[in-house]
Amino acid sequence: MKSSRHPVIWALTLALVGCFKEPDPASNADSGGGSTGSETNASTTDSGAGSGDSGTSTSGTSDSSTSDSSTSDSSTSDSSTAPSTESSTASDAMTDTTAADDTDSTTSETDPATAGTTETAGSTGEEADCDDFLGSIIYVNIDGATLTKGLADNAPSDITVNETHLGTWGPYSNADIDQVMAVVREHWAPYDVCLTTKRPTALDYSMLVFQSATHNNDPNFPGTSAPPDCSNEEGNNVEVAIASDEANLPVTSKAIIVSKFIARGFFGLESVADANADLMNTPIANTLNGATFTDVCHDKFAASTCATGPTCAVDQQKAHSYLLDVIGPA
Repeated sequence: MKSSRHPVIWALTLALVGCFKEPDPASNADSGGGSTGSETNASTTDSGAGSGDSGTSTSGTSDSSTSDSSTSDSSTSDSSTAPSTESSTASDAMTDTTAADDTDSTTSETDPATAGTTETAGSTGEEADCDDFLGSIIYVNIDGATLTKGLADNAPSDITVNETHLGTWGPYSNADIDQVMAVVREHWAPYDVCLTTKRPTALDYSMLVFQSATHNNDPNFPGTSAPPDCSNEEGNNVEVAIASDEANLPVTSKAIIVSKFIARGFFGLESVADANADLMNTPIANTLNGATFTDVCHDKFAASTCATGPTCAVDQQKAHSYLLDVIGPA
């Protein structure tokens, strides 16, 4: 197993509107362990290092399996010792006027998913067997898990260093999981990763626990995120994300949640500003339905934590090139 992560706790939170509130840091409806903060399930908030997303769900064009949705983001307060918190209601919907044709009217960006990449295990909508896969294995745990405290993340043993992840998390029981995973696999198709909802027998993989039950009586709470694993130096990472059934999110919004938690927590990508064709865009309400990890230098939403901008200026990110450097092409 790779070197352990410094036990600094960060929270990644999402919001259906930009309203901010402080929930009880000690509360955890699923267990005695404590995630703090809340935000809508339709977007992600990167807290720590000053970056944050919260948002309002928006309807756009339909994907191959469902209508698309995006969300708006607002920043959270920085903290190197405790996670930021956010919450929202579902009453304030913002229409994403740029999503209808999946065309970025302000920036011409590369869509790596359509650039002639070769499919690998886990890159299609079908469930993948990742046990013999030699690249990065990402286990999206839809069965639930009880996470216990350790000195470092150890996904195969359900151990986490992040105190906000401790406790019992339920399964993802919504029947749309295959559609969600199909969109997620499209996001990651250009890269050397295998995505699966079946726990691998391999000893080296990262795990995102994905729950559909409402947490802490707040359908807008999407989970928390540990500090980004810059360049995937640590491995065996553990993250928790929630897409509450009560929030009634479209498949595309759920897929964006999954991909952003994976991209930040497992590989170190951070939120960027004014980049509506990029999956790490903030606000997500302006993110196009067909967004990818683009190959364009974008300004980060907050001060940089990881060096994710090869050939770019300081505090810029070039997601596609960075992911190719860190995990390789498909």
